[in-house]
Amino acid sequence: LRILFEQFALPRLLRNLGADVLFNPGFTGPGKPGIPAVTVFHDLQHVRHPEYFKRRDLPFWNYLLRQSAKTSTAIIAVSEATRRDVIQHYSLPAEKVTAIHHGVDEEFFSLKRAPDTTAPLLLCVSTLHPHKNIERLVRVFGHLHPDFPSLRLVLAGMRGFRTQQIEALIRDLSLNKSVLLTGWIPREDLMELFAKATAFVYPSRFEGFGMPVLEAMAASVPVACSAIDVLRE
Repeated sequence: LRILFEQFALPRLLRNLGADVLFNPGFTGPGKPGIPAVTVFHDLQHVRHPEYFKRRDLPFWNYLLRQSAKTSTAIIAVSEATRRDVIQHYSLPAEKVTAIHHGVDEEFFSLKRAPDTTAPLLLCVSTLHPHKNIERLVRVFGHLHPDFPSLRLVLAGMRGFRTQQIEALIRDLSLNKSVLLTGWIPREDLMELFAKATAFVYPSRFEGFGMPVLEAMAASVPVACSAIDVLRE
């Protein structure tokens, strides 16, 4: 419904409003906006890792994002790594794509840290999708657990495409009492987890930016993350 509105109703609305420019914050925009348009590309996962997409969804991603890349007056990429991907894949002039990094909520900088010393907490904030590499994290935690029985792992984030497999692995490794999957939680609960965390772990194999790593760093939580280009950046 959003895409139908965007393609067919939004151009008429823009004309009625007498708008000067259109800002598309999430990948896609109308094919014929009628005015200059600036579009944000957060990643090119559908190109780099199409195996993580449903077959029925992938053609829409390919078509709509290519259309957006070609018709937008300018493109914002959220990292230099994503900027390189966009320029290369869509054969765009370099000056059309600008990297503008995400900011971080100022609340993280003033967060009062209170790590639990009796039951250390490893925190990972992530949707449970395949590319997030959560199963490897659970397995590594399983190896650590006999030597550190009080250690806890909290996986905070939406239940994605890999949830059932992760839950099964936790059961198979008998880690039910030590690994917690929170699902989506309110912002204030998430901030409390950052405050209590002993360390933050982010093993993702692919990101367009990696906001949770920046949030953990802003909150002065020790971070261990994968060495992919965007997180080095």
